[in-house]
Amino acid sequence: MKDMIYFPGFEVQDENWLKFALLYFDTLRPIIPYTIVPEEKYISDKFRFIMKETDLINPYRPEYNEGNCASILACEEFERFLSNPKICRSYFGRRNTIDCIDKWRDYRYQNCTLFEGKYTEVFFDYCVRNGIATPCKEGINISKDLAFVYMSFLADVISKRNKIEMISDDNRYSSYMINKDLYISRERQEEIIALQDRIELALPENISKIPLEQFVRLRNDESFNEARKAYIAQVEKLLLHREQGEDFSMEELLFRIEAILR
Repeated sequence: MKDMIYFPGFEVQDENWLKFALLYFDTLRPIIPYTIVPEEKYISDKFRFIMKETDLINPYRPEYNEGNCASILACEEFERFLSNPKICRSYFGRRNTIDCIDKWRDYRYQNCTLFEGKYTEVFFDYCVRNGIATPCKEGINISKDLAFVYMSFLADVISKRNKIEMISDDNRYSSYMINKDLYISRERQEEIIALQDRIELALPENISKIPLEQFVRLRNDESFNEARKAYIAQVEKLLLHREQGEDFSMEELLFRIEAILR
């Protein structure tokens, strides 16, 4: 799979998912704006190691017009939340949806930082004026709920503009993503889940027990990379056939993963 816009954060939080990405993805593009803040302040040593030692990570630097478009869309969505709290029920899983907005306005729950460069003054002014975000040195502090909603809009704008897909390893807000049609295609999601399961079966040990460094070495092995790219090409062919209405089974291709991982 070629370029994939990754969101909501700067780096993959699930290490097993990151190991899978090293085996399967060509390029993962987390949305990281230009900033004067030193990289070690907002990216972990583990993820910087992956960025330095492999070709997997290629940060996407959002442009102003992308951030502005996402800012306008998010402000409209937040206005819906604030004016009608009941619509939040299915998205954020709160029994008392009124409390949800109270928490968003409580700085103690504004526990996620959105860096300046991801949004424009339209979004900044709206959030601060409505008390759902607090200015900080890097940009604004905002609740994880609202940060995820904003980043889903930004990822979607970037994805559609560049004609590349978006992906996340955070499934807490899947009902919101599906409802708003802001997720990768259902077929692609099923494909990724199937491949993850098959890789875990093909590995000699549970994937969580294998050191990350071993996946890095494998990723950098020339023969493995050739096999990996050939495998991805076959998967892309399968997806093309499916788009054209031809019936092909993923099982016809999945067996190749054993040969790649040996």
